[in-house]
Amino acid sequence: MTTMDVNKPPSKAELQQYIHKYKLDAQREANEDMDRLFERSNMLQQKLNADLIVFASVVLTIMGGIIAAREVTLSQHVKLVLAAGMFALLVSILAGLASYKTMSNFWLKWARTKHERGGIIENDTSKTYDDLVALRRKMMEHEKKLPETSSKLFEQIQLACFIVGLLLVVASIAGEMFDFSLFR
Repeated sequence: MTTMDVNKPPSKAELQQYIHKYKLDAQREANEDMDRLFERSNMLQQKLNADLIVFASVVLTIMGGIIAAREVTLSQHVKLVLAAGMFALLVSILAGLASYKTMSNFWLKWARTKHERGGIIENDTSKTYDDLVALRRKMMEHEKKLPETSSKLFEQIQLACFIVGLLLVVASIAGEMFDFSLFR
């Protein structure tokens, strides 16, 4: 686009060229955002799978050690504490699943909104500067309803249950190993 004289209003052709360039740039930006957000959602899903394998391995390792020590007779109190710890770890894993799903849905919602924004731009028929201002306002309003962050509730439940479960499992094993009268 040529340099414009600020004292002279743009011609109709210059205005149309400006509007067209703006729409192309906005569409490109929306597509880049959409691609990045979909990629982020996919990365979270992959992380979920990897973390679940790690959590399952830890639980199986602990349980394998307890099962391997079959000659040890566990008291009812130790069994109860161990069961509570295993339950807390299970809740932690389930809360982790819910947390990842919540985060994934958050990013997918943003990606879909960016995609819809691209449709708004594509279907726009702006011919004047006022039309362009209205388009910008419409795009901002479209994204205004979206949440700024995903819910942290499941992350907090996951962390709390993991810590409680780990402490209970370790306490039950330590209690049995060192014969703490606390579990008798």
